[in-house]
Order: sequence, then C-alpha cells, then structure tokens
Amino acid sequence: MERLTELRATEENVRAERYTAFGEEVAVFQHALGLIHHVIGRTGNFTLDHTFLQALLVSRAAGSLRYAWLCTAAGYRTQGLTLVRAALEDYATAVWVAEKPEDAELWLWEIVDSLPEPDRRPPPFKQMFEHLGQSSGG
Repeated sequence: MERLTELRATEENVRAERYTAFGEEVAVFQHALGLIHHVIGRTGNFTLDHTFLQALLVSRAAGSLRYAWLCTAAGYRTQGLTLVRAALEDYATAVWVAEKPEDAELWLWEIVDSLPEPDRRPPPFKQMFEHLGQSSGG
C-alpha cells in the first residue's frame, strides 16, 4: 500500500511539473475548451436533426481535445493522440453532415430511440476525411 501511495505522489509531482512548464497556456486552453464544451453541450433548444448532431459532435470533440491536452501534458502521448483522432472523426462527421444533412440519421438513430435504424451505414472515416480535404481546398 505504501508503494502505491509513493507511486501516486510521484505521478502527481510529474504532472504538476509538466503543467508548470507550459505556464499560463494550459489554464487558458483548458478554460476556452471548457467554455466551448459547456455552451455547445446545452442542446435543449435543438430539434433532432443535423444541427443537433453537429452540436453533439462539436461538444464531444471539444471534450476530446481538452483531455488530449491533459494526457499529453501529463506524459501520456499515445492516449492524447487517440483522443485527437476521436476529435478529428467528430469534426469530419460534423462537416459531412453540414454538407449532407440527410445523412444525419445515419448517426442519430443510435442515440434517439424514436428514430428507426437506417438501411445503410455511415461512410468510413477515411472517406469523410478525404472529402473534408477536398471541401476545404486542401
């Protein structure tokens, strides 16, 4: 038990040192992402359509980026990159749905009980990401 307590204390010291090394940027970044997540996450006024889905996706992406930053700052780079990938997937999906609102049901049926399961699946992330590059001129 003593070894576990010592390990936790060491981990907390390393985390504190990393946060200190980044200075005020960490606090500003965390605060900004927290605000984005909080505001966009309040989806009570949305109808169950592509705008609702986009709000959920952007909110989730903001949360993923926040935790990606925390993981990376604490030395967990692999976990941080995994969360960045999740945020990119949400962003690509939000852009896809903005351009193809009729496809929102491909994702919404999984979270809205009243919607039937669609007869097709969402496009693969690779396809959405390539489309994102084409639509942004990149």
